[in-house]
Formats: sequence, C-alpha cells, structure tokens
Amino acid sequence: MKIIVTGGTGFTGKRVLPLLKGKGSILCLTRKKDHFPLIRQYGYEPLIGDVKNPDALRASMEECDGLINIVSLGFGDADLIVTAAEKAGIRRAVFVSTTAVETRLNARSKAIRLQAEERIKRSHLDWAILRPTMIYGGQDDRNISRFIRFIKRMPFFPIPGSGEFLQQPVHVKDVAEGIVQAFFSPNASKKIYNLSGAAPISFNRMVETACQTLGVSRKIIHCPVQPVLFIFQFWEKFSSKPFLKSEQILRLLEDKTFSHEEALKDFDFQPRSFEEGLKEMMSFEC
Repeated sequence: MKIIVTGGTGFTGKRVLPLLKGKGSILCLTRKKDHFPLIRQYGYEPLIGDVKNPDALRASMEECDGLINIVSLGFGDADLIVTAAEKAGIRRAVFVSTTAVETRLNARSKAIRLQAEERIKRSHLDWAILRPTMIYGGQDDRNISRFIRFIKRMPFFPIPGSGEFLQQPVHVKDVAEGIVQAFFSPNASKKIYNLSGAAPISFNRMVETACQTLGVSRKIIHCPVQPVLFIFQFWEKFSSKPFLKSEQILRLLEDKTFSHEEALKDFDFQPRSFEEGLKEMMSFEC
C-alpha cells in the first residue's frame, strides 16, 4: 500500500511516522527540505509541496492508495486536500480534526473545521475523522509544557473560577497510535471518533497532579472570572503575541469531557491517564 502523509513533521506527525514503519510505501509531504532527514531516517520518501497548491498536491498523491492528513483543518484547506485526493484516486483517508468543534463559543476556527468535516463526509473517500482533545506530551507541546513551566517558576497558581471544570487531555503518543490504528481498521469507515485521555480530570486536580509529579508545593489561588477576562482582553489590544487570549480562558472554563468508547470498540484505542502521561513527560525533562 502506498500512503501519503500530510503534516508528518509537526508535533503529532513526528510521532506518527515511526509507527508506519513496515506498513507500506510511505511518502511525506513537507514545505521544507530541512525536514528531509527526519523523513528519510525511516526509509520514507520526502516530497516538497504545499496543501495550498492544488496541482502540486494532486501530483504528489498520484498512485497513492491512502492519505493520512494530520495538517490542521482550521486553515480552510480541506476542500483542496479532499478534491486532490479524489482526483488522484485515493481510496482510504484519515483526517485529524479536534474536539474543539464542540465548543459553545462562536469561534471562527470552529466554523472552518466543521465545514472541513462536512466536505470530508461528502467525499467519495473511505474516510474517518479523528477528534483529539487537548494534546500534550513533550517539551515541544504548546499546552501542558507551558503549564509545567509556570508551576516550576511561581510559588502560586492562579485559576479563574472554581477550577472544577473538567478536562480530558490526551498524550500525543496515544493520538499517534490512534491515527495509525484507525487508518488500518476496517471498522473505522465513514465515522467520527473522539481521541481523549483515559478519564476526565478537574483543572484543580491537574494542578495538584503536576505539583505532586514535580515534587513541589504551590498555593492555588481562585480568581473571579470577569476581572481575569478583562485583563486578558486589555492585554490583547497591545500585544501581538499574548501569553493567553481571553477566548482561551473562556474555553478553559468549559467542561471538556469526551467519550472514546467508539474508538476503543473499533480500533482498540486505550489511552494513558493524565498522571501516567505527566510522569512520562517529566522523566524526559529530568
């Protein structure tokens, strides 16, 4: 089987590539020649290309049987990718979306991603859509690594609201395994799956778990939500790259619990707990 991977050199993609070893002829699309060594170390073929270039994208997919698309669906490129795959005659395709499409907030990225999912569902492909929760697991993640750095540096940890809002972060290695398992599963056809952590955990408990794992004691300070939002909204007006945005604060306050029961049933998705994932993450940092 000849499989093309888009987004294989990103945070999640780098964990997917080694899992495809021995599972077919693998091509990996990248915009940078600097990524060639990463791709070639597994014996795969690197291709220079961009998902925004429809002709080049279709040419790269010629003679491929499958597509694993890890490139974000939030940039409006889904129609180009799906159309290129259909024209190239690709049969099997897995697309990575996100559980963020379930947010109650009127986020622009939500509409773009839902449109992308609809385009995939209308396609002639044998598709599966995977929706991971917040992904973490490594110094290169953009979520828990910042959370850990703050705990290391500060004697306290501010939390807007009660801190009892639920999270269900998923380790990047579990997501990578889920992507590969879903691609090769005959059960995962024309279905949408959540890829979530083992169990929901309150934000308070996340902080406590991180402190225990690091062997530190930090005072948790619960802050009123509205003043916190006002501060971040004010900050956004004067900073091109704020540490956090007010929308992220609002998103944090939502309960984010997502069952992965269907993924377990159809392709044996069994993620680790947050405690286990955090211990593994800390062991690499030590």
